[in-house]
Amino acid sequence: MRILVIDDELTARTVAEILLTAYGRCDVADGGTAGLALFQKAHAMGEPYELITVDINMADMLGQEVVKRMRRLEEKDGLQPAKIVMVTGRDDLESMSASFWQGCQGYVVKPLTAFNLQEMLDNLYIEPDGRLE
Repeated sequence: MRILVIDDELTARTVAEILLTAYGRCDVADGGTAGLALFQKAHAMGEPYELITVDINMADMLGQEVVKRMRRLEEKDGLQPAKIVMVTGRDDLESMSASFWQGCQGYVVKPLTAFNLQEMLDNLYIEPDGRLE
């Protein structure tokens, strides 16, 4: 499975990448703009991401805006939507609702740990070897 990690914080990005390598091949982006560029490139190459994690509060773009743009591109091109999980320090109903409204399937409050990541991915029916059930 192809996985994209988008986070402007190096430590959070690195932890996510390490934890997610058990689920598939990871690419990382240090912000929303870079993440969208990788997302578009993957679609153009016919190798779309199946799982994407996005930080909600990045310097260049809010995570909800990144998700909104990704969903528009998927819809425009008639592509299978990726599973998107918002990974954030915000533990409030407003942020959570806005994330799901834009098209996220999951929401994990930082710090990202093996336990909370596995719990979220289990809820999305994603197994550690990267297969979707």
